[in-house]
Amino acid sequence: MPGRIVGLGFIGKNLRPLLSILKRKKAIIYAAGISNSKTRSERELRKEIKYLKEYIKNKLGNNLLIYISTCSLTDNNRNKSAYVRNKSKIEKYISKNSLNYLIIRLPEVVGKNLNKNTVTNFFLNNIKYKRKFILWKGVKRNILGISEVVKLIRSSLELNLKNKIINIANPYFVEPMDIVNNYEKILKKKAFYKIKKIKQKKWSIDLKLTKKIINKSKIILKKNYLNEVLRKYL
Repeated sequence: MPGRIVGLGFIGKNLRPLLSILKRKKAIIYAAGISNSKTRSERELRKEIKYLKEYIKNKLGNNLLIYISTCSLTDNNRNKSAYVRNKSKIEKYISKNSLNYLIIRLPEVVGKNLNKNTVTNFFLNNIKYKRKFILWKGVKRNILGISEVVKLIRSSLELNLKNKIINIANPYFVEPMDIVNNYEKILKKKAFYKIKKIKQKKWSIDLKLTKKIINKSKIILKKNYLNEVLRKYL
């Protein structure tokens, strides 16, 4: 049945405003999966792939499958992790076994989210409760608020994109230090951290199609967007 969102996590719940357009486009968003990107559980990783295959085989029908993936697949600092490698396997399976699909890769998404493993919640909670933490220096992150994600996915649907992998991402990258500095100002609290230097391997996100989607949505992403989005979802 079209007009469905599979997945009850943070992303899935927040995409519910798209149900009407999903029904019109005969599409299903598959946002189910592992919430902890640091997991190494082979059992959980196998289960993630198994459930998706069963859904495609038994429930998808002729509907457009919109699979929520991750922009970390092109980040050479993170794409060797078990979680990201699993996403790569899933993307390859979808592209080979689905005639009608759209893979949407998301960056770090900020919103009202209790998941302690997100990069922003990690920093927020440590600063808020005055806990010491390791701060990576020399790496990049890409941040988008959940409300922008919803609008950009809607625009992707309105453009009738299919059988593609698209990046819903921010044209402006930030460093973890930027996130920490902004939280210090917002919370008016000092962060206690030890800097660990990491050499950022080449990471680029193809934004050609992304810019077209951003223009369609009429979203304006400014250089001060980071402060705005962190403050919004505090």
